[in-house]
Amino acid sequence: MARNAAERKAEQRARLETAVAEQEPDEWNETVCLHVLASPRWRSGEIGKAAWERLGELRGYKSSRDSHKNGRLKK
Repeated sequence: MARNAAERKAEQRARLETAVAEQEPDEWNETVCLHVLASPRWRSGEIGKAAWERLGELRGYKSSRDSHKNGRLKK
């Protein structure tokens, strides 16, 4: 039997919630990161910070951890 759009979306959300709960942030893809950042439940905590940094890595930006060496900003 075919599922309707609401059922498919609910399954997608469940898969994303499972990924956040069971995977390390360095395993997340862009979709998982965006889900975390769109969720008020996580966006302002440590998980939100991890999602923000991972999204930057996926999009080719250096993380704040990579930008500093011995307390100095890399150029």
